[in-house]
Amino acid sequence: MKDYPSTCLKMDIGNFSVVRCGCYAEYTEAENLLKSYHSEFSQAHLVKTYKYRFQSLEPKTVAPKIKKQVNLINFKNEINIFNNRYDFFDINITKQEETTLFDSIKSKLTSNKDAQLSKYENSLSLYGLAIDSKYDHYLKSTFLNRKYTDYEYNIKLKYDFFKNGYMQQKNSNKKSKNKIKVTFYQYSSEIEKYSYEEKLSNIETLLPLINFHYYQLLQKITAENLQKNNILQDLGNIAEYQIQLKEKILNKYKKNTQRYKNSIDIKIAKSYFLLLKNIESTQLKDINQIRNYIKNHNSEILLQKSMYYAENDTNSYFDRVKVNIYLSNRTVDKNGWYNTLGVDSHFPLDFSSSQENEVQKLRQNAIKNQEKALLNSLNNRIDKLFRKFKSTKYQIQNDKDELEILNYKLQRYKLLEKDNISSLHLDVHEKIYLLQESMLKLKYNISLSKLELLKILIHIEYITNSSDLNQIIKANKCL
Repeated sequence: MKDYPSTCLKMDIGNFSVVRCGCYAEYTEAENLLKSYHSEFSQAHLVKTYKYRFQSLEPKTVAPKIKKQVNLINFKNEINIFNNRYDFFDINITKQEETTLFDSIKSKLTSNKDAQLSKYENSLSLYGLAIDSKYDHYLKSTFLNRKYTDYEYNIKLKYDFFKNGYMQQKNSNKKSKNKIKVTFYQYSSEIEKYSYEEKLSNIETLLPLINFHYYQLLQKITAENLQKNNILQDLGNIAEYQIQLKEKILNKYKKNTQRYKNSIDIKIAKSYFLLLKNIESTQLKDINQIRNYIKNHNSEILLQKSMYYAENDTNSYFDRVKVNIYLSNRTVDKNGWYNTLGVDSHFPLDFSSSQENEVQKLRQNAIKNQEKALLNSLNNRIDKLFRKFKSTKYQIQNDKDELEILNYKLQRYKLLEKDNISSLHLDVHEKIYLLQESMLKLKYNISLSKLELLKILIHIEYITNSSDLNQIIKANKCL
């Protein structure tokens, strides 16, 4: 330090070493003295101080001003604002249940559907095989050679091809299977919707966590800044109202910290949380792959397809045709018996089924148009989600870049604070505080943007009806 006049005193106040050269009640007297020192000490300036400091080199027993005590929280084990992360997710969570209630229900529903379809696919092909029997006991009759006949019976083994036979069984099984699929995809669509809403709700449980760490760190830097401001007030460099204002701000942050701490209840699956930590590096698969996946796996699309095929289940002309082959044994009293092999057929002359087929085609066309409209809507949603995913990643990168710039400024100001250059007429402590505050806000925004990215991924997962995110994202190190 440069030599100073003998009339000046070097003082240690708090963590600061200062040199003061006189104490005057009138401002003009102090200003005149300052002018005499400017030629040699160009950075000298006026500050408020206490008179007792200049009464003797050895301070007398004077009751000094009582410094305000600031209750600081121990942040030893908490997140550091200056760590290498750009968000508030640098924590570990306990393992969450990966299979939700809706996943379990969907699994049971799928198993039930498969079991029903298996019953029809493995059904016996002997449907249509039947035995017809007839017995007549005559009460009175006359014949040329006999006066009467007592009884007659006929046993016939037959196999029907169309109505009541093989073709009817095949069509009936087809109708039943289509009905099962339609019902399954109706239920699946509802369950997937509920599951999607539950996942979004679980993501929202991270908001209290983000807010807690945000306000917790705001509380930390505000408490530290208030502690420094109390020292500066003792030096006469800061007004009382500034201290009071900062105390009110600190009190608000304390309340918010406690409020969000009490509401933290993380329900997100651990796999999603691990993905969330580095989600900004995630790359989506080619959009055309996603569109093809939607066409083959989306439950609403599959429901439309099932309804389309179900329209083929209307009755046709052959549903009324009877054709069967039979083997019979006929016995007439004591006159004798005989076996026969034959074909029995019945062809209705009513061809009104063509009109029914035309109505069926109209219904199928309506379903097909609905399917096209639905697929177009889903593709548009995917396009929008892809654009939003990309723009959100850009925003995260911009916030990261800004955070790096602010951190660079912060380190420069910390050097000024460390060197204790008080003659620059620069409130370096407040500058540091405001920079830290801005950095925390950026981390807060990045954390929210990451949540938004995860929501977009889950939305795409819902539209594609994929049970694995690897179906929609490229291989990623964060997984």
